[in-house]
This record gives sequence, structure tokens and C-alpha cells, in this order.
Amino acid sequence: MFEYVASSHTVNTGNQSEKLTHSAWNIQSSFLITGEKSSFGAVVPDKPLGNGFGALEIATRYGALSIDNKTFPTFSDPNRFAEQIKAWAIGLNWYPTEGSRFSVSYEQTDFESSISAFNMKPEKVLIARLQVVY
Repeated sequence: MFEYVASSHTVNTGNQSEKLTHSAWNIQSSFLITGEKSSFGAVVPDKPLGNGFGALEIATRYGALSIDNKTFPTFSDPNRFAEQIKAWAIGLNWYPTEGSRFSVSYEQTDFESSISAFNMKPEKVLIARLQVVY
């Protein structure tokens, strides 16, 4: 799946006004390793736990946010805020039974600026989640 958005706003500070357009996009994909049919709905394991292993899915995502160049330095400080943000993630979902899911994912976000003094370290996160639908 691919998504793209561009958002325009007129911003003001003091007596200065500017129309800024920021854009963002992401692409994501997933694959059911155990062969179940993919859909936008819930995953139903062909062989749920007890009769089998359940369903296993691998998922990936990559995206970026670009801030309008006219934002800096009038409306935002380029020494403190990124001009572009890029993020990627990979995850593993296990569906032991219909209505249950255990997920583990890792995501890294990188921040970029044209200012050489800008030094924001990447953010890294590992997330685990148990979900039960009843």
C-alpha cells in the first residue's frame, strides 16, 4: 500500500506571512509466510493453535516527511528542528487463533537538516503487543 499527502497552510509571525506546503508519504507491505489469504480484514489462520501453529506474517514500512524550505528560519529554527524525517520499520505478527495477535516490530527514524550543526540522533524503538478481540 502506498500513501501520499501534501498539506498547505498560511502561517504568520509578526508581520510576515507565507504559504507553506509540507509533504509526506509511506509505503508498506506484508506477507503471510504460512500461506493464508491476505485481506484488509482480520487474518484467520488456516491451522489455528491446537491444530497447528497459527498464521505468521512479516511486515515492512518506509516513509518520509518533508518540511517546506520556506519554513526555515522565519517560522522554525533549523538548528532545532529537522527539515526531513525518514523512517523504516520491520515487524513480525503471529496469529495463534482467530481474534488474537502477538506483534513485535522495530522502527528507526532519522532526522535530516541542511545545517551542519544539526545533530539529532536517530530514534530507535522495539515494540511488542498482544491483541485479543472478543
